[in-house]
Amino acid sequence: MSARPCIIYEITRVFLHADVSLSELNAPVTSSLEDYDTLWRFLRSLPCLKDCLFPERSSKDAWAACISESYDKGYLAVVFGGSLNFRLDDDDTFFRFKLEPIKLDFSHRLGRRFGHDRFFEILMPQLSGRHIPHALEALGQRGPPIIINWLVETTHPLIGWQWKPFMVKDKERRNKKQAIVLKDVEAVDTAFRIFFFAIDGPNFVEKDRLITHPDPRAGRPKMSIPVLLDCVRPINKKNEMQPFLKFFNRTTLALSRNSPTIVLQPEQIRIMPEDIIFGDDPKNVMNDGCGRMSLGLASKITEKLGLSYPPTAFQGRIGEAKGLWVVDRHDKGGEDWIETYPSQRKWYRGQKRGGHDKGWDDPSHRTFEVLKCSGPLKSADLNLQFLPLLIDRANDPKLMKRAISDLLEQGLALKVEEIQDAMDDPKSFRKWVRDRNPNLKERLRGGIAYKGGLPVVREERLNVFLDAGFDPRRIMFMKEMAKDAFKSRTDELKERLNITVGRSTYAYMVPDFWGALEEGEVYIDFSSFIDNVSGFSGATLSGDEILVARSPAHFVSDIQKVKAVIKAELVGLKDVIVFSTKGKPSLADKLSGGDFDGDIAWVCWEPSIVNNFTSAEVPKACNLVEEGLLQQDKTTYKELVGNTENTEAGISLFLKKSFEFNMRQNLLGKCTSFKESVCYTEKSVDTSASRYLSQLLSNLVDQAKQGYMFDEDAWTHFKDAKVRDAKGRKIKPRKPRYKTEDPVANADHIIDHLKYVAEKTIDKALEGFHQTFPDPPYWDGDLATYFYKFADLATRDPVWERLLEDLKADIKVLNKIWTKKFQRGHNSKRNPNSRDEDEAVDDFPEFCNDLYERFHEITPHEETNASRGLTITPGTNSELSSWELLKASTAVAASASYVAPRSPLKLYVGSFVWWMAGKQLCHLKASCNTDPPYAVIPSIYTVLKPDPTTIRRLRSDGQAANMEDSASIANEADLDAMDDE
Repeated sequence: MSARPCIIYEITRVFLHADVSLSELNAPVTSSLEDYDTLWRFLRSLPCLKDCLFPERSSKDAWAACISESYDKGYLAVVFGGSLNFRLDDDDTFFRFKLEPIKLDFSHRLGRRFGHDRFFEILMPQLSGRHIPHALEALGQRGPPIIINWLVETTHPLIGWQWKPFMVKDKERRNKKQAIVLKDVEAVDTAFRIFFFAIDGPNFVEKDRLITHPDPRAGRPKMSIPVLLDCVRPINKKNEMQPFLKFFNRTTLALSRNSPTIVLQPEQIRIMPEDIIFGDDPKNVMNDGCGRMSLGLASKITEKLGLSYPPTAFQGRIGEAKGLWVVDRHDKGGEDWIETYPSQRKWYRGQKRGGHDKGWDDPSHRTFEVLKCSGPLKSADLNLQFLPLLIDRANDPKLMKRAISDLLEQGLALKVEEIQDAMDDPKSFRKWVRDRNPNLKERLRGGIAYKGGLPVVREERLNVFLDAGFDPRRIMFMKEMAKDAFKSRTDELKERLNITVGRSTYAYMVPDFWGALEEGEVYIDFSSFIDNVSGFSGATLSGDEILVARSPAHFVSDIQKVKAVIKAELVGLKDVIVFSTKGKPSLADKLSGGDFDGDIAWVCWEPSIVNNFTSAEVPKACNLVEEGLLQQDKTTYKELVGNTENTEAGISLFLKKSFEFNMRQNLLGKCTSFKESVCYTEKSVDTSASRYLSQLLSNLVDQAKQGYMFDEDAWTHFKDAKVRDAKGRKIKPRKPRYKTEDPVANADHIIDHLKYVAEKTIDKALEGFHQTFPDPPYWDGDLATYFYKFADLATRDPVWERLLEDLKADIKVLNKIWTKKFQRGHNSKRNPNSRDEDEAVDDFPEFCNDLYERFHEITPHEETNASRGLTITPGTNSELSSWELLKASTAVAASASYVAPRSPLKLYVGSFVWWMAGKQLCHLKASCNTDPPYAVIPSIYTVLKPDPTTIRRLRSDGQAANMEDSASIANEADLDAMDDE
């Protein structure tokens, strides 16, 4: 039989990682390899891979989806990917190719339509600038076009299929935290993500009908890249008049990872002919990027997504439209409908073309896809970009500085108190860890990933240890993890200056479709709100002045003071902020050129900030293109391909030119950092130089879509022409103090001052904190008890004695390999969870996983009744068999030379046992509890959440229970029950 693509992919991935040619594979590939463990054992048995380190395993759920050939699991889909990295040595091939483990992620429209297995993503480095190979550097400006021509023109073979690229975009950076104070802010990750499509392969067929009417039984249709792109956004008279760079960028809509919900019928999609404008200027659009949907449709989407609350707005995609859709609470018709406006529609789909239609009316174009949705609002951290603007627009800058400083001190004190409370009680610690777990979203994609015997993410390690009954005050390995987590948190508080403003929030911006608000008015209503600083719940803003802003904020006008009002017409629109559709420019446009396609506003009603603030007028925009400081490519698609021979040649030219433009060096991060330094040096955010730099940053944000061309030469010219002080002298910016390690008291700049306040506040709060919790022992006798029971048995039975001696010997071999790798002795007490320790060693993931596999391949040397009994399991999973538990316990007992230690407090247990047998040790610990542990399967475990109310009750020995139980009076029966007590 022909092997499934996922099997060939996995074999190829291992051979590439081991740097062994696939030509050395001379063993048959059979159907038995569809079992992942069997496939892995098969690969390990190959002579050509002997002693080679293996890569990380692929996700079990992703593998199951591949074998079933559905290639999805609920909203998640299989992702095949890899990377091209520059070779470290001078090699004419430039790149080293690597395949990534198969994983699950949210699906995209093209994958759902044509099959997720037909798409492949490759990460690629920047092709110019520093850190490129000498061979590429020697080619000069010819280098990038040569590589891009190879990418686009070549049909690339992989796993027996033929692939061609069709899209490139910047690699997205997750966890976009405030980076303004980080020292390496200039080091922006500018790698690219390139999307490939399988145009041909085994069992592909020449049947165009399968493009519009898929039938897995009939095979996959052969498809060229022009046909694929035409299925996304067809080439017609209207579309070909778009600038080709903007037209290229539109393909990303079909590659957006999201959750598909309801398929609408064509008549349910209302194509609105015009946007809402104010005045006579057709460019003064008031609902840019936003439309409405019916209450009935919103209810169905809510149910489909399994939400526990009805959102007011959904950020999503449907066909050629993208943006935000607000639920029309006035709709009483009960019908399902959605409207799209010209500002939301990114291409023209044309009219249906009859029987030869290539998918105009495909259900994928009529499916409402959800990226995010509005939800209950909570207190927000103040974006550091807003701080200089708040000081600049303050009536009393010193008073504003003191107010923000007080908020920082108050917030930091609360956060440090949370840390102290967490360390005092494992249940509180479990909640603290959960609230700060960066892995929560990844849990949805692929569960909890493991590296060897421990979860990859530190917070997940702490979770499994706490759930097993370990206490950071009782065992050193866990205390070191907890200490690491606390240090990371306090360092983050110092570095990022998370200033929680209790009376502020972030909310989606939506326009007032009903015309109830006047210019300068907004409406905001909360479904629920808790001030995280004061702890009080509820907020009503009626007649109050508030501040609104959006990030990025560069101009002094990017924060505006407006009036919050109550309007009957808008009642029911909760957890969003409604902007007026009157005024020129619109309020959204005032906020750094914002719109309503998913932009989020910072909303603040803190009196000490709002009462001391005056709005600035929007400065006249600088046209950098007209001034010759920025170039723009407005070439239309029609102009670009007009002289090509045919569609195939036209698309090839279109892709090459688009790839060349989009893979140029992006200077946005460099210019942003430079502008900060200029404003810092000039002690002002409202100078001629800062305004020109702000305009440049605003343009560069849309560089890919608008076709702005800006390279190092243009940047040098820009600085020489516009970065000058009031006397016309060139500004020589100095690095802000807040990007160094030496904060000082009473600094003039707001961020310098706050960094000092943060250092002082946290250090003071943590004084004596670590002394309160002395170092516990490394040894935990519960973990060795299982071995001692078998050791006692072995004293009376030679069969058991031989079995244990063999096991000790096998473990000792691996422990020596571990020790040699890290070159550390018995007395080493380095933190095994710190980045500069175990995990910072070269190739640690591969080394750890390889040794972990070998550890769990240890089996009894002789087949006896004893060995058979140990290896029997109730089901198919053997990870918690008696043999695996004994193996783990034996590894721990080895630290005490296999006898109960006389001085356990002084005994050191290395990290080897945890990386090899973390799961089993947690099970052993839980089994030593007085009551038996609860059994929880992974799919349920990933959704469990500590309940803060229950934790508070348990900490107070149940004294708070009766009061909280009777606090909610739902009906007359509740009143009767209270009277009876």
